[in-house]
Amino acid sequence: MPTNFTPDEPFVRIHLVGSELSFPMLGDVQNFLYDINFLYEILRLAIDPNYEGFKFSHNAFFRNGRPLKPEDRLHVESLKLTSPIDIHIVINLNVAIATGTVAGAATLISILAYADKIADLMNLPLLRRKLKAEVEKLERENSEAALSGEDADRALETTKETVRVRGAEYYADVAGRRLRQSPVKLETVDVEIVTERTRHREPE
Repeated sequence: MPTNFTPDEPFVRIHLVGSELSFPMLGDVQNFLYDINFLYEILRLAIDPNYEGFKFSHNAFFRNGRPLKPEDRLHVESLKLTSPIDIHIVINLNVAIATGTVAGAATLISILAYADKIADLMNLPLLRRKLKAEVEKLERENSEAALSGEDADRALETTKETVRVRGAEYYADVAGRRLRQSPVKLETVDVEIVTERTRHREPE
């Protein structure tokens, strides 16, 4: 089945590196990966207007209860289940960004809100500055980019209200609580917007 990930278009790469943990239980690693994915999908469903018709319920906890399109889901570029765990996940920015549509802006906002939430959970406040710098880089490289750095900064401040109004706050909080309690901890979270100019650079 095709994944519908298109690396020839701009995409976001999020690099997660865990802390040293000797012989973690398989269930703990499985739950950590589930919650990392679950948090993103809840935020994407809440923020992206393409899914404004979705009604949040406890069905969202089930695998088939979060109807994101394949191209809107997280994809794995690399995954090292060593100690520490090391993951590169990638997300399409898709054509909507290049056309400057509202949906394109929401795509970027939801991705940035996700990375910002992870950083907040792991007490990594400096990531916000990196996120803004990456958006500004995208704007410089694409004159029709849907979002400026200042726009992104303001949008991130309003996402909590959007998530609350859409009825997704409870589900995002559940994921956040489970990640805080997980024996698998993150030491670093790095975000990069990959465009044509940076595509051939190997992930760190």
